[in-house]
Formats: sequence, C-alpha cells, structure tokens
Amino acid sequence: MKELQRLLVLGGSGFVGSWLVRKWRPRPVTATYCRRRFPGGVRFDVSMERLADRFLLRGHGFTHAVLAHGVTNLDKCALMPDESAATNVSGTLRAVDDLVDAGVHPIFLSSDAVFDGRPGMRTEKDSPNPVLAYGRDKLTVERHIEKLDSPRTILRLTKVIAGISDNRNILSQWIASVENGLLIRCATDQLLTPVDLEHVTRAIVFVIENSVTGLFQIAGSEVVSRYGCKNFSTTYRNP
Repeated sequence: MKELQRLLVLGGSGFVGSWLVRKWRPRPVTATYCRRRFPGGVRFDVSMERLADRFLLRGHGFTHAVLAHGVTNLDKCALMPDESAATNVSGTLRAVDDLVDAGVHPIFLSSDAVFDGRPGMRTEKDSPNPVLAYGRDKLTVERHIEKLDSPRTILRLTKVIAGISDNRNILSQWIASVENGLLIRCATDQLLTPVDLEHVTRAIVFVIENSVTGLFQIAGSEVVSRYGCKNFSTTYRNP
C-alpha cells in the first residue's frame, strides 16, 4: 500500500501556500503562518524558531514540506536586507537542515529573480546572476539545497497571477485601481512569463505525489511586458 503523504507547508497564509493547502486537503496537512492568521493554521516564525523543536519531533509523520514562506516585497528586501535575510536566508537554511535531518523531502519555492533580467528566455541550465537582494537570498538557499545528498526539489516561479480576487494578485490590484480611478504605473521594458496560480499548485502537487527531485522552472507559455500584462485582466473581474 502506498504511504499516505503528510504535508507541511511553511507560509500557508501566502498567495501560493494558501491555495496549495486548499488543493491538498482533505489529505493530511499542517500549515504555518507568521502574521496572517487563518483557520487551522499554526503560528511559526522561521526567523526565530526551529522546525525540529515544533513539528519534527519523533513520529512526526511528514513526508514532504513546501517552503512557501518568506519576505517577498522587493523594496523591503533591498531597504531592510538584514531583517529580510533573517527569514529568507538564515531561517530558511535552518528549516531545510531540520527537514533533511528528520527525513522530510524539502520543496523550496524559489524565483526567477535569481537571474539578472536581461532579455531572453531562461532555462534550468542558465547560470543565475541576481541583481536584486531578493534574488540573491533565493540563490543562497538554492546553492545550499543543491549540495544535499537527500531528496530535494527547487521550483523557480515566475510572476504568479490568478483569476481570483486576492489583494496579493496583481490583476486584483489593477482592477481595484481601475475601479477607483487610480493610475497604474508599469515598466514597459520588463518581460514576464506570468503563470497561473492553479498551474503552480498542480505542479507542486505533482512533485509531492511523484517525489520528483531536482531544479525546475515553473513559468507561463507567453512572454509579455508588464504593460502588456494588462491584457490578462481585460476579461477578469472580481467575483
């Protein structure tokens, strides 16, 4: 009989983490939050606490853990590098080590910010060269994970969008601005391959169910500028 997979989600209150928890249930899952409380969530601050002391005690039963937590605001990472790195780097590295020691397969959600933003499509074989503090933090964790001998997975996400109303969804933000008559400022020289939230969660579930290991980039199939990305919201309305 196939082992029942029990999942630990760090950052279960986040944009990706919250949707993943919904998709995984009713299978067993424990999800954490730091500031954004949600029903059934367990408060955990990765910058100050250890998984080994809270969740990975003897008989924990976890098979996989998705590291979906972190400080994702690019300006905060740049202006407050030490504070953001306490979560994005130091705390995350400790969490990875605790998971590996406990025999749990870590799945780290990284970012295409590990690249420098030059025009052109990127593949898993391209060498990272981050220019953003956020990207440098992600790359530090990636390199640590890549040295592990145990099962591990890195998923680099591009800009995640969705057809649901959520204040962390850029389409929701734009529609709110339009409805309130506010100006939307978009760089015209930044190219994106936006990926739907549903696609991202399906990819993560596939990795868990099949114990896939390695480094993979999760991106959309269409290359657009941030300005052109407005087209994605022309048929979208907040439900």
